[in-house]
Amino acid sequence: MSFSLDPSASIAEELKRAAAEQIERARAELADEAEDRHEAVHLARKRFKKIRGLLRLARPGLGEDYAIENARWRNIARELSVIRDATALLETHDALTSHFGDRIEDGILYSTRQRLDERRAEMTDEVTDLDERIDATMKALDAGEKRLDELSFPDDFETIAEGFAKTYKRLDKGYHKARTAEDSAVFHDWRKRAKYHWVHLKLLRKIWPEPMKARRAEAKALADILGDEHDLAVYRGTLIEEPKLFGKKKVQELLLALLDRRQSELRSAALDIGAKLCAESPDALSARMTSYWEAAEEEAQKPREHLATSAVQDERAESS
Repeated sequence: MSFSLDPSASIAEELKRAAAEQIERARAELADEAEDRHEAVHLARKRFKKIRGLLRLARPGLGEDYAIENARWRNIARELSVIRDATALLETHDALTSHFGDRIEDGILYSTRQRLDERRAEMTDEVTDLDERIDATMKALDAGEKRLDELSFPDDFETIAEGFAKTYKRLDKGYHKARTAEDSAVFHDWRKRAKYHWVHLKLLRKIWPEPMKARRAEAKALADILGDEHDLAVYRGTLIEEPKLFGKKKVQELLLALLDRRQSELRSAALDIGAKLCAESPDALSARMTSYWEAAEEEAQKPREHLATSAVQDERAESS
């Protein structure tokens, strides 16, 4: 099965199935001792974000349960975040210097990278309770899975369309705010909205596969670009707070100049995609998704209607 809703099935049951599959996959990744433990944590945290996106899609029908369950899965992910954060700074440094590789003097950043690598190793070594954190997460998964199965998920697309529109409205608002923003926090918040919009498009991909695939790709690209922008903002903050980690003043000034250039490039690219993704009003896009769903649902019923008609005809033939 895939992380998507089947228009021919019960929406409520499909939501539960999709969430349960993400839990099962996270459980398998975290339990696989052959898998790199840090990569397993990274993959599991992505599963939890998908579950939170699913909850947002169903939010109008969940009432007070939404806030409780959203907090549950946010906290589960946070317990593992320190493990992933240990390598993020070095990865961002490598991505930045690789992008401007032909414009950087050979060897000038060698010592900087060496110090960042040592910092990563120290931070990783400090996470001595990895197994304990994973064990605690496993228990939290059991409790979360049981609670999700007990929830009364909405079983009508009207409610789902409302949840879709709510998230898209926030994406649209984020886009318009980012057009005149200089604060990275604005772009980081916009990235969260783009990520949830992408999750919703994944869940609804079967209602019209090809057009949904194109929009989903744009939403994913936007989320990735904004994710890179956020990583650079965190890198900049570390450089300002711990300048000695990056070396001499000359090196610090070079890195700040590269950061300015790259963040500007990423923001421009994000706004270009945002202009296309946010071209429709929330009401118009929600109505279009509803039309897609109704058409897909009707199409899915045709084979069943054909089988039912054939069965009646066969029964009449036998009785004649």
